[in-house]
Amino acid sequence: MAVIAITSGKGGVGKTTVSANLAVALSAFADVAVVDCDFVLPNLHLLFGVDNPPVSLMDVLSEDAEMSEAVYRLKARVGNYLTSLLLVPTLSSPHLLKNFDEDKFKEFIGFLERKSDILVLDVSAGLSRLAVLSLSVADEVYIVSNTDSFSLNTASKVLSILNEMDKWRRGIVFNRYTGEKEIVTGALSTLGIELKGVVRESRLIPESWEAGVPVVSYRPKSAVAKDFIVMAEKILGIRKKVDVQGRFRLGLGR
Repeated sequence: MAVIAITSGKGGVGKTTVSANLAVALSAFADVAVVDCDFVLPNLHLLFGVDNPPVSLMDVLSEDAEMSEAVYRLKARVGNYLTSLLLVPTLSSPHLLKNFDEDKFKEFIGFLERKSDILVLDVSAGLSRLAVLSLSVADEVYIVSNTDSFSLNTASKVLSILNEMDKWRRGIVFNRYTGEKEIVTGALSTLGIELKGVVRESRLIPESWEAGVPVVSYRPKSAVAKDFIVMAEKILGIRKKVDVQGRFRLGLGR
């Protein structure tokens, strides 16, 4: 069992896109559950086409629902394979945020660990109290970043906190990549962190959000879907290296 936290230093880098698609890709290899731990601006459920979940994680934490009621089994496709995974959505509640039950949250994570082989946590961007709480229950933490200097700077700050938390199993994922190979290589050297994935910029990502289907299932044979499968293989130890291509000449967005 592994609890994997997906985080970022700033919003808008594609953290939830990575969380959802990684969870789907991993479901081809193991029993997977994915949890929306962005308690301020949750939207993971929308990418899975669940508009108004009747029960969410916040209902469990407020003891208005049983733990099992907040867990939804969804079907997915990875390549030519039909799979399934568990989704735990979250709906924002300002009242519950003020009275967040940390012990109940940890208890719920333990409950999910018994129901799956891999647990993926979509953690809120930044370093709020609840974001750090979510990181604290993880075995492995992966930082999502773009290649611009601001994203890399905030990723560095998150990495500093992970160092203080003694989270040594960690890595970085570059999202919306368009061929900035030298930037990626330099960032890996500067940060001293392992590369876990490179996801190309693709018009299919916003299309998949609109459709309410992660791109791994929305266009399972696309290049960007394969990027997520490569990431899953790297995390599982099936693949030793993630290749960093130069600028794409053709096919950008497929």
